[in-house]
Amino acid sequence: MPPAKSDTEAHHFSYAEEGEVSVDVVTAVAEVIGDDPLEMKPLRDVLDPDALDELIRSMADTEGTVSFELAGCEVSVRGDGGIVVYDDS
Repeated sequence: MPPAKSDTEAHHFSYAEEGEVSVDVVTAVAEVIGDDPLEMKPLRDVLDPDALDELIRSMADTEGTVSFELAGCEVSVRGDGGIVVYDDS
């Protein structure tokens, strides 16, 4: 669930139909915070990237959502192909 702050900005991205959703998530967050993906705290320190990939692929074309925090941002990954990164900076 996204933060309930009035100053939170939502950044919308899409993940590729093929490939690793987890890589697209890290790339999206890095773009929002203006950091190099390789310099960020690894996603695996927050959750299992392979499990995220598998879970999101199993939710394809649904309204299901997985939310977590990464690099100070709230991230929501939707089964319909969307990634939303909420940044309150």
